[in-house]
Amino acid sequence: MLHRFRRITSDTWFALGLEFFAIVMGVLFALNVDEWREQRQIEEMNAIAVERLNDEILRNYEEIERSARIVEERYARLAGLTVGTDGPFSEKLVQFGGYNFPDLKSSVWQRMGHDTLANRIDPLYIDGATELYNQNRLLDRLSDRIFDLTVSDTFHDPELAPLTWNISRTMVLQQIQWEREALARYEDFIQRHMPGALAADAPIAPAR
Repeated sequence: MLHRFRRITSDTWFALGLEFFAIVMGVLFALNVDEWREQRQIEEMNAIAVERLNDEILRNYEEIERSARIVEERYARLAGLTVGTDGPFSEKLVQFGGYNFPDLKSSVWQRMGHDTLANRIDPLYIDGATELYNQNRLLDRLSDRIFDLTVSDTFHDPELAPLTWNISRTMVLQQIQWEREALARYEDFIQRHMPGALAADAPIAPAR
């Protein structure tokens, strides 16, 4: 009788052990599946974020390229002006076409900066994009400085027209240089992270 009891007990413990093992394995499997689903969801969200940022970067590149061509053409006319004290420099705008500023977007970049999931995106990609948007800020600040010049008393004072002309040429020449640097950075980034996104390169004439 005691031997039979021991056999039943041993069999029962074995069955319970198997059942416990099956439960543990089921829980671990479920956890792994949940983790896999979460990781896949994060990767999909990151892929969408990168795609949207790529679109913004391409749009900014095209905008800087457009502005660079206009600014260089207008700078040639600006540098060729004859400026005296017979009138304010504001009256010369028509003769060279005025200033042109690239309309650069950053909304996608700013949203990504507040998204903790972005920490899982390729750091080389993030570092490269950071350089682009830092260059954008330089251009934005310069645009603000040029705008401030156009609303200053100096811009509308006939006696200061030659001085304003020199300041204007310096600022526009700086804009040309920074836009060229920005385009080089953009092209390098796009070729690295968006191969095939650029058309055949069309070199821009050097700044004068």
